[in-house]
Amino acid sequence: MFTTRTLKVASTLAIVGLVALSLGDDDRAQKYLTRSITGAYNANIIAIQSQKTEDKGTVTVKVMRSKSGKISHSVTYPLHMQREYVDDGKTATTYLPDLKAIFVQPSNLTSQDNNFRLGLIQKNYTLKSDTGKKIKGRRCIIVTAVSKYSQVPTTRYHFDEATGFPMLVETVLSNGDVINSSEVIDIQFPPKLSDSLFEIHTPAGVDTINNREPQGISKLSEAARLLGFTPILPSKIPFGFQLQRITVASDKGVKMLALKLSDGIQRVTVYEWKYVPGEDVNTGEASVFQVYKGLRITVVSDFGSDLRESFLKPFLARADRENPVVLTSVGF
Repeated sequence: MFTTRTLKVASTLAIVGLVALSLGDDDRAQKYLTRSITGAYNANIIAIQSQKTEDKGTVTVKVMRSKSGKISHSVTYPLHMQREYVDDGKTATTYLPDLKAIFVQPSNLTSQDNNFRLGLIQKNYTLKSDTGKKIKGRRCIIVTAVSKYSQVPTTRYHFDEATGFPMLVETVLSNGDVINSSEVIDIQFPPKLSDSLFEIHTPAGVDTINNREPQGISKLSEAARLLGFTPILPSKIPFGFQLQRITVASDKGVKMLALKLSDGIQRVTVYEWKYVPGEDVNTGEASVFQVYKGLRITVVSDFGSDLRESFLKPFLARADRENPVVLTSVGF
């Protein structure tokens, strides 16, 4: 069923790395985290990252970043998770060869996105920096971002002192356990990177799903017009998170809403769609869901299950109050 397949496609759009961004009290920490969020590395970069999570195991990603800010991420291992992601500052494109599908959505690199996240980090996090060890021969600065909400794990960065590129990013629980990490295992700084490296070339027969952004993030009426249903949003999102972006897709007969939530560093994806009894939905991501009056509402994030439940509850409360009849898949 195409709806199920599309959900799986949508759920993988956030695979492109654990690099997060921040701002805070420590001047050096602020400097490096601001460079990270704006991509101001002033160098062409080709890196191989080993990303580890409790839910997905180990994933190998090739990352390319041009001086002009274009990025390309390619998952090379394991085979069943292979995909390509390119963001040129205007459009972000994800290609999943095994599912023969391409998702096109607005760029995640706009100044509006940068300012939104930096503002949230000022509200939600405190920072400190320290001198760290060398990684792959690169001297690093450690930046630790601690949320004012104890339920949200700490993020610890090891930035290359010279370029500001993150050599290691770790998600750390209050007991010190590292639950997610992304470490550079090889890095190069080529003098030039061809623009062709930031293009995705696909064979014939691939479905393209375009995610359009309503004109104004609060204009749910426009999303309702495009999708044929009234989107559900909670009146309050926990732990300092806010709605960053809504996108909608209605190509190929599939209607889909995308909700992106962020506290500046961490990200949460919410999926809502009309439940089909017996459907087998495997998003390949850490998630929790609830079927409510014919609707399946799913929260995807690298948080533990308890935190994912905390994000699910306000959506269910809003659904109970409004008693919607039709929803469709949500993904970002």
